[in-house]
Amino acid sequence: MTLTPAILFSVILLITPHKGEVVDSLSYQEVISCEGVAKQTLYESLSLAMYSIYDSASVNIVNENTINIKVDITVANSIVGKVGNPAGELDFTIDVDVKDEKFRYRAYDFYFTPMERNRYGRFELKGKKEAVIEEEFKQRKALLKKIKSESEEYLSDLAARLKSEIIKEKDNETTEW
Repeated sequence: MTLTPAILFSVILLITPHKGEVVDSLSYQEVISCEGVAKQTLYESLSLAMYSIYDSASVNIVNENTINIKVDITVANSIVGKVGNPAGELDFTIDVDVKDEKFRYRAYDFYFTPMERNRYGRFELKGKKEAVIEEEFKQRKALLKKIKSESEEYLSDLAARLKSEIIKEKDNETTEW
């Protein structure tokens, strides 16, 4: 059986993902309920919290329901805690959607850039950014495990911090008279 160029091209198009689509990429999402908080109050306190946590270049207000954030964290190359050499930098995007009495955050588009020491002994980014896809990290399972654990820890800390900011704002709203 011989494949003509037209058939081969159509098979390649079926196999490869479309632009912007990543197969088997990491993604996280969680819905956090905030009882008794109106949508507008929730949105305002979340946007204030985002601007206090991140710089203004990272935060993008999409509409009155969605906030988009570009995040980069350093993945440690140690077994115990965060002391040790950095393995690389992890970049990802977080969308925060707001509804009445709840909000959802969704983390996606994870990209990893490895770090190495330069000739002066300082760590710098080396190599190109690569999407964190389990299929491509088969040979580096320990690194994939560190990426997953540190991103989950970061996102759970962020959710707790946002929830505390919302509670503070709700308390301020009820005490003002």
